[in-house]
Order: sequence, then structure tokens, then C-alpha cells
Amino acid sequence: MSDLEAPWTDEQVTQLNRFQHGGYFHPFTCGIRDTHPDNEGILIATPEGWHCPVQTCPYRQAWCHDFMADKAWNDGMETYWAGLFADISVNPDGTLFGRPESD
Repeated sequence: MSDLEAPWTDEQVTQLNRFQHGGYFHPFTCGIRDTHPDNEGILIATPEGWHCPVQTCPYRQAWCHDFMADKAWNDGMETYWAGLFADISVNPDGTLFGRPESD
């Protein structure tokens, strides 16, 4: 794994923001989010780099892991997670159960 420095292309920005909300890994978050506890501080990708969603926050970050900006990787993770949960259902009481395997 290597790092990718900003500036990023529009496609990379799209994939980075997709990664941030994909739920596969913990997203990049603001390094000073304790100064605005009412906001999770999930960073937003722009061509110039990451910025905090709190408009008055000065936090910026100019790097990401290269796989985060990779469309094929994001597509693969969506497919993997969709398959992983395909056989799980929710009971009326909120508990999970798997569908019985067919013979």
C-alpha cells in the first residue's frame, strides 16, 4: 500500500468520498474533531485534498491510501459486502438469522 498525495482528479475525489461512506473501514476523520463534538468530522475529499465538514474548522489533509481512490477496489468491496449479507434476514424482534440452505 502506498500513499497518494493531492491534488486529486475528479474521479479520485468521487472514489474517495465513496470510500468515506462505504462502511468498509473507519473513514478518515478530522484531527481536531474534539473541538466540534456535535459533528463526526468525516473528511470530505476535494481536488485540493481533504477538509473537515465543519465550515469553520481549519483541518486539512493532503494524502490518502492509494486503494481508497481505486474504483475497482470500491466496486469489489460493495460486491463482497452485498454477498456477505445476502443470506441474512431480520426477525420481527430485530435479531438476525440466516436463510436455510437449499438442497
